[in-house]
Amino acid sequence: MQVMLFRILNDDVACTLQPLHLPNRIERDKLKDFMQTDQQFHLTKAFDQISIFSQGILVMSRNLLGLIDLDVKNWIEGKMRKELLKRFENKLKYFFLSSNVGLEELETNVQKSKTFILSQLHLMECFQDLLHMHGTRVWEEEFTCFLKHCALKECDDYVSWRKHDSIVMHVQVNDFSNARTFLGHLLRQILQLTNPSRSMYIEPMSGWFDSEGRELLGLRFFDLLESCVGPIGMTSLDSLLAFIIMEMLEHSLNSLKSLLHVRCLEELQQLDTALGPASSLPLLGRSSYKQMAKFVDTLWEPWVESLACIGQLQLLRCLISFKLKLACKVRISYNIFIFGESLLG
Repeated sequence: MQVMLFRILNDDVACTLQPLHLPNRIERDKLKDFMQTDQQFHLTKAFDQISIFSQGILVMSRNLLGLIDLDVKNWIEGKMRKELLKRFENKLKYFFLSSNVGLEELETNVQKSKTFILSQLHLMECFQDLLHMHGTRVWEEEFTCFLKHCALKECDDYVSWRKHDSIVMHVQVNDFSNARTFLGHLLRQILQLTNPSRSMYIEPMSGWFDSEGRELLGLRFFDLLESCVGPIGMTSLDSLLAFIIMEMLEHSLNSLKSLLHVRCLEELQQLDTALGPASSLPLLGRSSYKQMAKFVDTLWEPWVESLACIGQLQLLRCLISFKLKLACKVRISYNIFIFGESLLG
């Protein structure tokens, strides 16, 4: 039944539910196009079909009262929750399947995701009026559950991948090529654009730029992302980044310890033998020191790459934190304004 309800109010019908900007003046020749009679006809027809379901639910609730313990309203709400969560899982991740994208394409995908997410909200608002259910609350709870589930699933997949391939290079630690969720695909494309080997973060501009000075990712993208997934989505993405940073730090420290315990000790023993006893001057000390210096350079190379990846993720967290703080300030100011207006009114 819940599938049939969503089929009646499909994505094409949902587009007509988008908020429409009303101009102050409309030309007479364009009035017919502005009215969108065809879209309104299909929307009214869909509402009529859903009203039939609503009447049937009301009749069932009245006739079975006291005879059968059947809570039709809660049963439909539970089914619609499952269908809404399924639509989020099946639809959103397909916007970010491309392997190599630029900033323009990434912003387009985020905008498409935002349109789809809002369309589901408008659908649930319609169901709220027609089926007498808390549609907005259902949408908020299921969308929050979906985002948290994405972050948790990516963390679990990341841990299992690390255990499966224990000998992993530092540059591959933040690889999300096999991501299976919406947040995983989104993070993969963000990490590609902000790769330390191909981009440079400029703090005054709060963004990443390439060698030619073109912006790869900046505050404009995070503004769009926050409007798409909201504070819950930004928080889920931040928690996923924090988890990856923790795993990378642990992996980097363990790798450095293993290198120091095995290779470095052997090289130090060879250097000690080549330099001779401490009471005498070494004959070929310069060549031995050069060899040790080269070894240190090769030893630090993967460590530097790992620190660069950690810095990349931490910079992303800083911008996410900035957007969250800004969003909270705006909402608090708006709530204070509304509260003041209510007191004056």
